[in-house]
Amino acid sequence: HPAMIESSRFCVDTTLEEGRGSGSVHEATLTMFAGIIEWCLVSAITEIVTVTDLRFERILGRVGWPLQRIGDPSRIGVTTAIAGILPANVETFLRLRPSSYRSQFNGPLGQAA
Repeated sequence: HPAMIESSRFCVDTTLEEGRGSGSVHEATLTMFAGIIEWCLVSAITEIVTVTDLRFERILGRVGWPLQRIGDPSRIGVTTAIAGILPANVETFLRLRPSSYRSQFNGPLGQAA
């Protein structure tokens, strides 16, 4: 549908101690998630479809952005992959956005962020 977009690969250098904080998920990861969701909101996108591995699915669940699975996990090479849909909404954006997040967008979300 026209309000859905496909995501691809993400990469965050989580070996850096700076940004780790007391949580188990790096601040750079949360910043990336918030930026993706904010871009979706500004672009009238409500859902993100993606294929990821089970480890990343656990990270999404841990930060409060659970993947709605499409089908069963499937082995691709050495990885067990899963397809799913992620919501792109204000509630999720506000929940995931780290306190240091600064928007580059104009408008209500950008002003609040």
